[in-house]
Amino acid sequence: MLTVDSRVVQLGSYTVKQGQSSVSGLSSGAFMTVQLHLAYSSSFAGAGIIAGGPFRCAESFRAAALLAEDAYVQGALYICMNPLIPQTGPDAGRLAQLARDTAAAGEIDDVAHLADDHVYLFTGSADQVVYSDVVARTRRFYELLGVKPEHIFYDDSVPAGHSIITDNPEDSQLAANQPPYGNRYITTTGYNHIADSNNFIVVYPQAQGSDGGGTQNPDGCWDWWGYTSPTPNRPDYYSRDAIQVKAIHGMLERLGG
Repeated sequence: MLTVDSRVVQLGSYTVKQGQSSVSGLSSGAFMTVQLHLAYSSSFAGAGIIAGGPFRCAESFRAAALLAEDAYVQGALYICMNPLIPQTGPDAGRLAQLARDTAAAGEIDDVAHLADDHVYLFTGSADQVVYSDVVARTRRFYELLGVKPEHIFYDDSVPAGHSIITDNPEDSQLAANQPPYGNRYITTTGYNHIADSNNFIVVYPQAQGSDGGGTQNPDGCWDWWGYTSPTPNRPDYYSRDAIQVKAIHGMLERLGG
């Protein structure tokens, strides 16, 4: 019998506008944002991507290693985060076609749902974790999938590191390439202020880190390279049925969105 921790509070149900939700995230959360946006595009009106790459980017070069798990980790590091040269960065055209093929296979929603969405992309020009060129290719990825150029806001004008820019002076104490982990993400990034001002509901899901057994994810990153996939040679971390994608969308459904 499944037992639930007594400290867990079940999400309530609210009267919200169907299909008018948005999803956003930083770093691994930005990669997950793209995955969730593509997997359930019929549920969203837009996405906010801060330092994130295109859909299924980690699978760009399967021949990088003998084992699929190793190839996708290397792809994540050296194609989707820190490409050694621009030519080895994500191929927006190939990944846009892969997204169309994934939709045709029924694993994600029809990409036609993206046409009227709004997409915000930010990259600090001093980001040494996820290079700005990668985020620029995410912009191109969305353009190739039919998102109107006027609906895409792309900002690479700030010499910031791997971070969310805030107006909280305490955040200046963080290292140039350190995101506001934990409670700071909730309390200082401005999400709550915008939510209160506009009658929005904000959900802050989190991935739990693990540094043992079969899962190596010590930093608690969202899965955008396949560590939760049951079959490494056939990863599903990006699909509607992926455990993390499905869980987050389930929260949205529970709230009524």
